[in-house]
Amino acid sequence: MAILATYQQSSSEIKTYTIDYSQWLETGEVIDTHSSAITPATTPAMTASIAKNNDADGLVVSLGGGVNDTIYSVVLQITTTASPAQVKEICLEIECLAVCEQ
Repeated sequence: MAILATYQQSSSEIKTYTIDYSQWLETGEVIDTHSSAITPATTPAMTASIAKNNDADGLVVSLGGGVNDTIYSVVLQITTTASPAQVKEICLEIECLAVCEQ
């Protein structure tokens, strides 16, 4: 699976990313369900909070936690209202970096 985008954040941050699926959806098709998988599993874990946007053609993803100096793969999967239902997956790469203190 191709990586859609690569982002950097520290383990102490919670960052929000907006994923626009509209270019991959047919007219009238919207997101029905969504899920995520984050690898690798670490302690503390990187966590995700995911919601559909107001138009149900995108996701708002908030990521936080994790272990510094770790690269995470965040796979987002949606099922759409199309008949038959379409399943689409994308991958984000998150590099968890230590915050430089001055």
